[in-house]
Amino acid sequence: ELLYSPHTATPENAALHLYTGVDLMDNLATVREVLEGYLYRGGRRVEGGEVLRLEEDELSGRLEEGTGELKRSLEGAYQEALRGDLRLAAEVDSAKSVEGSLWLRDLDEGFPEEFERRAPAGGPRRWELPLRESLRRPQVRRWAQRIKERYRPPKGKEILLLLPCSATKPYSFSPTHRLIRSALGGIAGYSRVHEVILTSPLGVVPRELEELWPASSYEVPVRGRWFQEEVELIRELLGDLLKKGRYERVFWLLPAKELYDDIEDLAEMEVIFWGEWNLSRDILKRAREVVEEALADREEIGEMVVREEITSLVFQMGEGARALGDGSRTARRRDRRELLGKEGALARFLEGRGKHYLTLKGGMRLLQAHLNGLQAPVVEIDDFHPKGKVFLQGIERAEESIRPGDEVVVVHGDEVRAVGEARLPGEELKRGVYRGMGVKVREALKG
Repeated sequence: ELLYSPHTATPENAALHLYTGVDLMDNLATVREVLEGYLYRGGRRVEGGEVLRLEEDELSGRLEEGTGELKRSLEGAYQEALRGDLRLAAEVDSAKSVEGSLWLRDLDEGFPEEFERRAPAGGPRRWELPLRESLRRPQVRRWAQRIKERYRPPKGKEILLLLPCSATKPYSFSPTHRLIRSALGGIAGYSRVHEVILTSPLGVVPRELEELWPASSYEVPVRGRWFQEEVELIRELLGDLLKKGRYERVFWLLPAKELYDDIEDLAEMEVIFWGEWNLSRDILKRAREVVEEALADREEIGEMVVREEITSLVFQMGEGARALGDGSRTARRRDRRELLGKEGALARFLEGRGKHYLTLKGGMRLLQAHLNGLQAPVVEIDDFHPKGKVFLQGIERAEESIRPGDEVVVVHGDEVRAVGEARLPGEELKRGVYRGMGVKVREALKG
């Protein structure tokens, strides 16, 4: 079925219509506003003066111009949708009028679960969040939800080091983080230090998650001060992290004093604070001395690299991904990391892609975890061997936690048939809901 919204679309709200899910629009509202004396310039409504005195040709030209602006606004929104960022176009529309602002707020506050289910799991490499409304994006809420529901600090992380965010993503490539890591590099037992970045709009980003999208790609305007909702989110997620982690010491190496005020109450211990915008040589020297003292006589944890990789996989795919860590090791090959088990490669992470990619062998481990009752991105199909695509008519059911763009394991019974990328949320990946492709296959079992 198609959703038609008559007599409502104008160049100022075309993207909001698409974001809401409207399929069909007309130009009647645009025509009405032109007849009321308005013009559209760059998708924004401006005063055009009295129309009763216009010649017929001039009035006709204004009407064609208004309809043309509507078409261009729709085309621009459609292009944003193709690159996975229709939400940005909707936010820009919302800033053009009071009505648009209320429209987007009502969608965010009234239907958060519906929009989160359908929001892509990936997006552009530059994911721009320019407005305050951007803080309410479905993927931002999803990140916070997964921190609370899926994330646990890797076992053995005993020292919590809180760090500032940076304009460069991933943070490790930024000048500030290079400076910090250089100053602390080579300390014996440093694998026991848990580096966590405090940031807006995501709240907290543990170092082992920094290459996952959207942490790897977001861009926000730097204001030098925080909105209240930003502070509340960071406190909420940091409090959750402190409850789940087994930290013995907490070090604070960032200048956000307004976030520090109640950190000791959250941590229930003394917090060592260094906080200046300019990380001087003296501050970094003192930080190294204190961290070295905290780690005295502690050995490195050789398995920490694998533990961090599994933590990232669980964050992306669910608790069943812990099965990928049994007897596994990591290897780096040029622009990728691989998780290797006895049976071969289980998953790969390609730099700049923002997610882990499963292999068939990794899919087999996830299927077994799924059969044991653990959450895993599994799609169950009829008895056939997929090739390039799995259409909805061949899908029986799917894990409801799956989101568009997620890695999935395509199975029949107890056999993995393929791995690939979901095109719809899990609850819609089944026959009878829609028609078309449900999963884009990347690797398939030969039938």
